[in-house]
Amino acid sequence: MEENIVYQKWNSLGFLDGLSEDNKIKLANAFEYTACKLLADADVNKENRKYNDDVDTIAFPILRRVVTMLPLLELTEDFIDGFLLKVLGLTESSVYDGIKDLHADPQFDVEAELIKLFVKLNYGQ
Repeated sequence: MEENIVYQKWNSLGFLDGLSEDNKIKLANAFEYTACKLLADADVNKENRKYNDDVDTIAFPILRRVVTMLPLLELTEDFIDGFLLKVLGLTESSVYDGIKDLHADPQFDVEAELIKLFVKLNYGQ
């Protein structure tokens, strides 16, 4: 897909708000690659899927936070492939299950806590 179309698509969703132009372009391309990987995986029958539904849900906000915290990070395809495996590892952990159990508390933002935990554990921020 042409880079400008990719940028316009993700920018129109508001996913790139608040970033520098360079990081908007970088993140739009990373989102597009991630979406293609996850959609291709979703086409596989359930027992052979590489990623679970939770990865589909939290990969994008986590990737956004990584770029916000580490704006100079290069988002190569190899990086994103490794990133998705790390997200998968998080979703399969007991820590993830414990945080999800707190979801019933309206004062607790589960997604924000998961994102913060993931970035801290994997990127030291």
